[in-house]
Amino acid sequence: MTAKPPKPSLATIAEDLALDGDTLASQDGESQDGQHQDLPPGAQAGRYVILDMLGRGGMGVVYKAYDPELDRRIALKLLSVRKGSHSQADRARDRLLREAKALAQLSHPNVVSAYDVGTLNQDVFVAMELVEGKTLKEWITETKPTLWEKIAVLIAAGRGLVAAHKAGLIHRDIKPDNIIVGDDGRVRVLDFGLARAADTEDQASPTAQAPAPMLSGDVTSGGSFLSTPMTLAGAIVGTPGYMAPEQYLGEKVDEKSDQYSFCVTLYEACYGQRPHLAKRYGQLKKKVLTGRVDPLPREIKIPACYRRIIQRGLSVAREDRFVSMAELLVQLARDPRKRRRKLLGMAAIILLVLLSFGGAYAWQTQQRQLCAGAQDRLTGVWDPGRKQEIQAAFQASGRPYADDTFGRVEKIIDGYASAWVAMRTEACAATHLRGEQSETLLDKRMHCLDRRWLEMKALIQLFATGADEKVVDKAVPAASGLSSLEICADTEALLAAVPPPADAQMRARVQKLRKRLAEASALDKAGKFAQGLALIEEVAAQTRELAYPPVRAENDYLLGNLQAKTGHAQAGRASLEQALMMAAEAHDDRLLAAIATSLVFTVGNDLKKMDQALAMALLARAAVKRSGDDPAQRIHIASTIGLVYVNKGEYVEAIAYLQDAVDLQQKQQVGNRLILARTLNNLAIALRR
Repeated sequence: MTAKPPKPSLATIAEDLALDGDTLASQDGESQDGQHQDLPPGAQAGRYVILDMLGRGGMGVVYKAYDPELDRRIALKLLSVRKGSHSQADRARDRLLREAKALAQLSHPNVVSAYDVGTLNQDVFVAMELVEGKTLKEWITETKPTLWEKIAVLIAAGRGLVAAHKAGLIHRDIKPDNIIVGDDGRVRVLDFGLARAADTEDQASPTAQAPAPMLSGDVTSGGSFLSTPMTLAGAIVGTPGYMAPEQYLGEKVDEKSDQYSFCVTLYEACYGQRPHLAKRYGQLKKKVLTGRVDPLPREIKIPACYRRIIQRGLSVAREDRFVSMAELLVQLARDPRKRRRKLLGMAAIILLVLLSFGGAYAWQTQQRQLCAGAQDRLTGVWDPGRKQEIQAAFQASGRPYADDTFGRVEKIIDGYASAWVAMRTEACAATHLRGEQSETLLDKRMHCLDRRWLEMKALIQLFATGADEKVVDKAVPAASGLSSLEICADTEALLAAVPPPADAQMRARVQKLRKRLAEASALDKAGKFAQGLALIEEVAAQTRELAYPPVRAENDYLLGNLQAKTGHAQAGRASLEQALMMAAEAHDDRLLAAIATSLVFTVGNDLKKMDQALAMALLARAAVKRSGDDPAQRIHIASTIGLVYVNKGEYVEAIAYLQDAVDLQQKQQVGNRLILARTLNNLAIALRR
């Protein structure tokens, strides 16, 4: 039975199916291996009844289907595994199932929902939400939205990407045809990762043969190829006009690859064309790899802040792009019309005064000013003058690599400080400008960010005033070890935790103690364990008098670690056990997980108590699960258990845990290179022994 062409108003989940244009598969729509089989209307696919074909492409076929058990229409995507040896096909099918199941576990309003995953004959199927709406490309063409409306849609799509990245899913093919503006007004991003899963092995190498044909199809007046984008499959997965440089090179893709493709899409939404125009694949690849962007259309003007965002996101080197999609979205959400509104407001205030309504405007102005001072908090803490002091202090240490160390530290803290300012500004705006966030949650977020600011300030102060040889040697890992800012955006964790003290006097005492704790933590990070222990012991008595569980937990955690590092293992264990109780009372699951992991390490250093340490490891792993299964904490506990097994002489078990930690770091791109190097070193020791 001949399949009907897809309805242009019906969006499905097939990001790899170029439904209305040329693809690099054969022109009749068959897969490169000819494996797809049509299912006519009325056919059964498991429990699903086929209603109509929505489209086909090189990777599979998408049908509109009916689910009789749940009485709803769905989109059913059948993905075929490419031909090869039996074992290769099985591996590809297993990989596809794993990624499809991971997608099914992702629930976010800006990601198309996957309901069911399984196999049908030799194919893998994914039953997904059927979305009535338009692709981003269709929506822009038909509705002629303003720039601000386009930005709002892309921010919503970006939130879906952030959620996917947190779940460990990389999209690999972001483009306008994979972003849907539903008839219900909700923006959704389509499939994540399935094309790679069905078509490649983990070991796909940069030298693998990738398609590089002369591209045919409509050529726009601007000289770009294929007015309808296409998806490459094989050693390289992606759509040529939107692929990041690393995709062209066949290198491993990550969150920053999606970020690049997102910025190509953002560029196209703003300017009506992609940044790199070419008629041949080779020409396009050369432009992307050299970072050469075509001249901007003169008739289209967009605010400079958006140009800067696009330029950074299109950086050839991954490290020059934004730290994460979340950081990019914070920048993109800043409305450049604010300044114009402020000028209009100044004119309005004169009118309002004349009309005796100045009070209402003054209130609005005050609300906006509340969110404008985050950058000022860095004055005297991390500014050009402070940087000069630190560089001079590093040079005075006599280390020949002092300038290089300072350059690396400067880059790390620049990124951290910038992210801190952006997060603080966004938190304020969410409550005072947009009304999206409660005062209670704002208070907790600001409290969290203030703690991070104290920690950063204390470390910078140590660099400026106490930079001896040891401090310079430890400076890079110390800067890299600043506490993550992500917890300050974790709404669930913040709301569950014990709130900041309501009493102003008690709040001031907590702030003063946390300043001292931050100073002790800086000494710990810089390897000044004895000095850090002396300071934390001074603070300990005051924190116990305060009877505020969060500070008690932080104090005892740091105290226990420093005691263990200075040879007082028994006292360290007692302090960590006390910290564990306080963290539970404070409802701080992340801190509880970190404390439990430290207990495993501390107890595991005693040859007579290694079995106790491994028993505690169960508690630590459970705590990590409870705190959200954060990848960084999973890596930490896996590394720690591996070290305990190394000390115990059980090297097979050690290798399993240490290899797991290495795999997690490389897959999730979590942590810095120093952490990965340390884990690899421990793995090498276990393997050698």
